[in-house]
Amino acid sequence: MASDEPNFYAYVSDSNSWVDVFGLAGGYMSFIGDALHPDTITATNPGGTFTIQATGDYGLDRKGLYDQSGVKDIWGTDYRSHHVSYDPKTNKMKMQIVHNDYHKIDHMGGAKQFKEDTGFKYGSPEAKAEAQARNKLKNH
Repeated sequence: MASDEPNFYAYVSDSNSWVDVFGLAGGYMSFIGDALHPDTITATNPGGTFTIQATGDYGLDRKGLYDQSGVKDIWGTDYRSHHVSYDPKTNKMKMQIVHNDYHKIDHMGGAKQFKEDTGFKYGSPEAKAEAQARNKLKNH
């Protein structure tokens, strides 16, 4: 039976990873359910989301995320840090610890948002210097 009406069930390939139930940032993706590291999901933090000071550096952000979350295996191979969204007013990054299989899904995140705001690719020397400068401004 053909229909011109949209099929809401076919909107995304995997609704367990594409639903932004917390509305963190339009167009940017937060993961849910099995996509998240199980030690990050609690009754008070069901989305496994943590906020860190953006550093412009993937490794430093990962360390900050793991420090906040309490997950010990920072360099394990099953999970990675995901930059959910970036707030240029505070230079803060919302992040999650996401299983590698889910993080492979094409998505937008806070690292892209940082680049859109600053013009610098996250992880570059320029991004690191910009984040450091913004952090100094916030602390004075």
